[in-house]
Amino acid sequence: MIEIRVPKLNNNDTAYLLVEWAAKDGQAVRAGEPLVVLETSKAAEELVAEEDGTLLCLLEAGAECAPGQVIARLLADGETPPSPAAGHGASPAPPDHEVVVTAPALRLMDERGISMEQVRALGRKVVRRADLESLDAPRAGPAASRTAPRDSC
Repeated sequence: MIEIRVPKLNNNDTAYLLVEWAAKDGQAVRAGEPLVVLETSKAAEELVAEEDGTLLCLLEAGAECAPGQVIARLLADGETPPSPAAGHGASPAPPDHEVVVTAPALRLMDERGISMEQVRALGRKVVRRADLESLDAPRAGPAASRTAPRDSC
């Protein structure tokens, strides 16, 4: 069994976002095939399989992970996955009301005064900067009517 650990992707972040699994849990993968996409505050990075095996995902998409953390395992042919009771199972899913907000999205929230209530109203488990850019229009409702005369001068 090979542990898939989160590498140190940059010096600025202590945690990354597991954006998506490129391979499904239980899927056979070959060396060099993409496994997972991790997002840092600066970029998205794809991790690939170092060897052939069957992927056993330990975290769900949208989870936060840290450098050195085991996020998956590659099982060799014929190897059976460890039982969840042994402490090797997947982490529990975050509660439905919990939203993972990427670092670039957090910066935009600060810049534009976007509240967590507005972010939760999007109904997404993972919120990226691009998801928040559309929030300017609804926020500008009453304020837009006050600023419209100034813009037309």
